[in-house]
Amino acid sequence: MIIFFHRLVGWQLLALLLTLLYSWVGSLYGLPIQNLLANEGVRWILRHALDNFAAVPVLQVVVLLMGWGVLSSSGWLEVFRCLLRGRTNELTPRQRWGFQVSLIVFILFALLLSFGFWGDEPVLLSITGELSQSPLQAGAPVVILLGVLLIAGTYAWVSGRFRNYNDLIGAMTKGLSDWSILWVNLFLLGQQLAFLHFVFGWGS
Repeated sequence: MIIFFHRLVGWQLLALLLTLLYSWVGSLYGLPIQNLLANEGVRWILRHALDNFAAVPVLQVVVLLMGWGVLSSSGWLEVFRCLLRGRTNELTPRQRWGFQVSLIVFILFALLLSFGFWGDEPVLLSITGELSQSPLQAGAPVVILLGVLLIAGTYAWVSGRFRNYNDLIGAMTKGLSDWSILWVNLFLLGQQLAFLHFVFGWGS
């Protein structure tokens, strides 16, 4: 998967170059588009490069990757795969106990979340009582991260995979570093989408 994202960087760079060239050639032939290589276009690129990056869901990805780091480093996925394949003999008693405790934590976490859908004013739903535009929808990455921290973190602590707080923080940062290529892809994607909006005048 990481190799795919490395290759995707090349394709995105090519797409940006083609968009620049198209805006230039199209403006020469009088097409109703804006030229990114004209003075106005160059100024726009320099002024909005960071804003274009911020327009993509960067923070949501950061939160999810921290959760992925904990999930992959905790060993919870390894135990889950062994159980699916019926290879329980490969697990130590401490791993089995840790997984069982993590399932209990999962059930408790799910029950706790379910309370957010009850009552006259459900805290997780919108003011109209719908999931769309609700706090749960907006904060989904944070809820997922919290769930992973509780479930996988509990397993890692009980099984002895994580011994202290630093192990947990290290796992979170590992998720970010292992997938750092995503930042390059998101940056280029933000530029490409913004370039197309500028060239064709979408939303103006």
